[in-house]
Amino acid sequence: MKSKFCNPFCEGCSVDPSFDIEAEGESEHESLVKERRKMVYKKGESIFTEGSKPSGVFCLKRGKIKVHKRGSHEREQILRFAREGQLLGTRALIRNEYFTSSATAIENSVLCFVSKQEFLAKFKKDVELKSFVLSNLSNNLKIAEDKITQLSISSVGQRLAIIILRLIEVYGFEKDGKTVAIELTREEMANIIGAANETTIRLLSKFRKEKIIALNGRKLTVLKHKAIVDLALASG
Repeated sequence: MKSKFCNPFCEGCSVDPSFDIEAEGESEHESLVKERRKMVYKKGESIFTEGSKPSGVFCLKRGKIKVHKRGSHEREQILRFAREGQLLGTRALIRNEYFTSSATAIENSVLCFVSKQEFLAKFKKDVELKSFVLSNLSNNLKIAEDKITQLSISSVGQRLAIIILRLIEVYGFEKDGKTVAIELTREEMANIIGAANETTIRLLSKFRKEKIIALNGRKLTVLKHKAIVDLALASG
């Protein structure tokens, strides 16, 4: 693994406060603090791969991660994106299964890692941790259900609009309040909506010509938010 180990204590952690495993004076979290390791992944590096056995769980401290798997003809299918504070790898670990998907950094990212043994021991007796894990799994299930619904939509343009809104929901905007705070290649966009690269490029160009969005390399700026919402909600 190319990713390097850093200070095992993630001081000043800004992850979801409902999973504050650093809180002083809370002995129930003390073991996780001792076992946690901070890991740095460069853009494009793999956190875990489909078909491998989990050795622990990850919590995204900083950065952006895509969860994906191999589709037909080995084409990548992007299932979802992780936001800061979310756990990765819990389902396979708890069920003692192999990973059914892969996770890859799409920008330089920092994750906290807790070993399988320590996490499972804590999971069995910590109600707060169980609640947090179930919340993460429930969120992932909703995303999967939404994905199935989106792929059943005949209009690729509608799927593209839905995904733009989803990216805004997960990552928000940059300081200008208009540019979506994630950079994706055209191929990655195509892999999310389940369309050919050429179709996705053509649709993005159409949105740009209609001044719904602006494109600057991999950056996407929303010019007409209501128009995107209307496209996403369109029927037929």
